[in-house]
Amino acid sequence: MLNVESDDYGVLAERDCGCPFGEIGFRRHLSSIRSYDKLTSEGMTFLGSELISLVEELLPARFGGRPIDYQFVEEESGGVSSINVVVSPRVGAVDEREIVEMVLASLRSHDVVKRLMADFWSRAATLRVVRREPYATGAAKVLLLHVLGNPRATDEPRALGP
Repeated sequence: MLNVESDDYGVLAERDCGCPFGEIGFRRHLSSIRSYDKLTSEGMTFLGSELISLVEELLPARFGGRPIDYQFVEEESGGVSSINVVVSPRVGAVDEREIVEMVLASLRSHDVVKRLMADFWSRAATLRVVRREPYATGAAKVLLLHVLGNPRATDEPRALGP
């Protein structure tokens, strides 16, 4: 396996593929590989560590609320992923366009490659703000990143505190 991380997950299947690897007995195939610590959309990836300051500091400082009031959620529809910036209703009224611009500006600040990715996400309208409670794990922990359909967490939003 190449470019694998310990928190990656996917679909494992046994099948014949008709390739030289299959002919020598490699019948296990992984597909739909995803990660709990990365956001991927439009073929571009940001690591969760690059989003920590946004959720823990920048968004709460600018728009109010606490870090558990914000979350990035990757959602796939028709084979295309989009990224939702989930903002709890507890935060109150916000300018959704300003949140998207703040996120893109922060992502652009990392390096030239991330600036290119953020610009692409901007043109593709990959980011959108969704007003609801962030998703939580079965243990009521709100993770920085949530992938809809993640088997480790519920896809039901939960209110966590006032």
